[in-house]
Amino acid sequence: MMTNQACPQCGKNMDENDEGKLNCHECGDDSGVSAVTLEADSATKLPPELPRPDLSASLYVPPTTQVQAETGLDISGQVVDPKPERWQKVCFLIALVISLLYAVISFQQSSQQSDSVFAVGAMFGAFSAPWLMSAVVALLTSLILMIFRRPFGKSYYNTFAIAVLTLSVLTMLGSLVSTSLRGRNLASIERSNQREAESIDDVQENMNEMQDMLYDEDGMPKTTVKRFRVQKNPKTTGQIAVAITNSYYNDMLDLQNGYIAALDEAGIESLLEPSRIIEDEDFSESDEMLKAIAEAAEMFSEKQKTMVKGFPNRVAKYKLSASQQRAFMKGAGDGISKAVDVQEKNWSLEKKSIAKMAEMIDVLRSSKGYWELQDGNFAFERDADLERFNKSYSDLMLFINEQELLRTSTLENANQRIDTIKGNL
Repeated sequence: MMTNQACPQCGKNMDENDEGKLNCHECGDDSGVSAVTLEADSATKLPPELPRPDLSASLYVPPTTQVQAETGLDISGQVVDPKPERWQKVCFLIALVISLLYAVISFQQSSQQSDSVFAVGAMFGAFSAPWLMSAVVALLTSLILMIFRRPFGKSYYNTFAIAVLTLSVLTMLGSLVSTSLRGRNLASIERSNQREAESIDDVQENMNEMQDMLYDEDGMPKTTVKRFRVQKNPKTTGQIAVAITNSYYNDMLDLQNGYIAALDEAGIESLLEPSRIIEDEDFSESDEMLKAIAEAAEMFSEKQKTMVKGFPNRVAKYKLSASQQRAFMKGAGDGISKAVDVQEKNWSLEKKSIAKMAEMIDVLRSSKGYWELQDGNFAFERDADLERFNKSYSDLMLFINEQELLRTSTLENANQRIDTIKGNL
């Protein structure tokens, strides 16, 4: 009879014989085991014990440091401070060295131009600026990246390391470039100042030489044929300044020569000559001479006033930019203003001197018949006439001396101003 018991050898179902034993027709196995015994054994016997699985090998837990670096949290969910990686530390170290070097350079440069307190502040600012700026950049960048689910700690350290290194390098390079350019600019400025100083020296030398050309050793006006060289196409500002002043000096010389020529034509040298006056019985010739002298003084005073006021037009003839013209006129404005005042005083004294010569002619006219020539001089019979004549002559000499004093003081002040300008270069 077929049973449900499987053969231990081939696994097929076994038959139960008349004796109650199990036989396998497939492999011929006759175990001699009763079906009841085998059923009892199969009901009580356990299958062989299998090895227990290692659950710790199938459950992977990332290291705590990796969890912290990627999420900013430890495995328990608590917030922790992420640690900088090696390349970030290298960036920090390089940036630190560069910042310290830049701080030292800033301190040296600042100490040469300012006091020590300012130099220390400049040093601190030079060192801390890249780090503070990088911290702000890293913070803003990390907050923005959090929107895209990027871990804050890792983003912050990455951005901060790159930013501080970049800013430190750029700051140092900028300082080196700035120092190089500043050195070149200083050299250029020094050369420019040297050229300007040379030009100012030329202006000053020509100014003093012009005074010697205008007046003799006694301070009396004289004529001259000498003129200053005026460069036709000046290039630099200094050359233009020399050309402008030299052209002005030449016009002054022409004006002086013209005035002296007009006075000579009017006969000023013989106006008070006793031998001429004794022949001028009605003083008509003297009156004509005085009129011509006064007209010459009036005409040339107006010419000089026009020449001084036209100085800006003289500057405009040269190729100067609008800013250069303003700068030039600003520097020359004070000198022009003083020149106008000096010239007005000088011409006022000149006209007063002419008026005193006219007074002396009037004394001789009103006292005619009470004076005579003795040894080539006027001899007055009446003391009042003598006092009037001497008073007018004294006033005349006083005005002439005041003109000389005005001329020398003006020249001295001009030299002092020029020396001040040269000292400021």
